[in-house]
Amino acid sequence: MDLSFLHNAYCKRDRVSQLSPEYRNRKETLYYDETENVKWVRIQENGELNIKTDACFVLGGIQAEDALSDIEIHKTLFKKSELKAVRDLKGDFIAIMQKEVVGRFLQKVYSHRWCFHFFMVQPIYYSFVDIVDSLFDNEALTLEYKSILYHIIKSDFDSSITILKKYYCRDKFLN
Repeated sequence: MDLSFLHNAYCKRDRVSQLSPEYRNRKETLYYDETENVKWVRIQENGELNIKTDACFVLGGIQAEDALSDIEIHKTLFKKSELKAVRDLKGDFIAIMQKEVVGRFLQKVYSHRWCFHFFMVQPIYYSFVDIVDSLFDNEALTLEYKSILYHIIKSDFDSSITILKKYYCRDKFLN
């Protein structure tokens, strides 16, 4: 996909805002990783979901103002051991901050002036309400309907799964 039109529009906006062209054209590295992503939420043959209803996964990332290769990131950041959410981010905040691997990660982030983020994603929400995106052009309505649908599903999850299974099985046999 060619994004040069979008890039040029942002550059024009930057000039109006008196931002330096170097700001838009600088080299950066965005590194993303995820943990415990099930990829697909499915109703299995036994009628159960393939994940727990309270399942979540974490998407994390680093933004560096340098152009770094994957090898440089792993060599610099994960020299001794990788920071893993399933292993290293368990417990209360103080306990997590006292872990050696977390301290090493934070020291590297600070010394290299990197920015980092963590974002928790709930697959149940996205799996069942994502279809709403294709129904409406109005983004405000889309968000409202997603919220309503999610609350309905969450309020009686077992019945919602039963209904979905009924239509899933019917469609499966119609094809």
